[in-house]
Amino acid sequence: MNHEEYIKRRAELVAIRDDSFEAFDKSILSLSTGCLVLSITFLDKIGEPFNKVTFFLIFASWAAFLIVLMSNLASYLFAKSNMDRKIDELDNQYRKELKTKKADTTPEKVYWQNKVTRFCNKFAFIVFCIGVFTILTYVSLIQINNYSIMKENHEVSRVMSENKNTPLNEGKTEAPKAVPTTVDPGKINTHGKTESPQPVIKPSKPGEKK
Repeated sequence: MNHEEYIKRRAELVAIRDDSFEAFDKSILSLSTGCLVLSITFLDKIGEPFNKVTFFLIFASWAAFLIVLMSNLASYLFAKSNMDRKIDELDNQYRKELKTKKADTTPEKVYWQNKVTRFCNKFAFIVFCIGVFTILTYVSLIQINNYSIMKENHEVSRVMSENKNTPLNEGKTEAPKAVPTTVDPGKINTHGKTESPQPVIKPSKPGEKK
């Protein structure tokens, strides 16, 4: 492989690598944005946090996705800065070749912006995985809590239904009812006490012996 073939092949590999990084950046950017929006929207559909753990998980997932978005945007900025320096380097190399009329075989420099761009991409991927893990854990806990609440409600409804269908006097003895008695009105005085009937004395007529 001569020098020209080496340069051509290397340029092809660099182009493929750049396309892969660009596709990766777009994918993780769209996925992070989608997960963030869905996690906020699903609070009404899935369920709201009910304890400290779920509160921590939902806010941790939001923070993770926001960090991914910021890291991804930072990688774009550092990549642009790296390309600007490479363009300046290429221009200087071309001017030098015009003056000396010799091919410049100086190896391509690797600037710190390139290293930071790679770090931002790797960091964004790791944080994205953490965000996905936290949101999945949150959804799992919410579903478990919803199932337990549904089970309790079903048990309460069953007990209430059984109590409704059970007769009130089932298994109970009724007290004997009092039998009403008839009392001679003459035996009741004004104070509500019973007395024995008194003989009635008829008035005697004149001349009649008692």
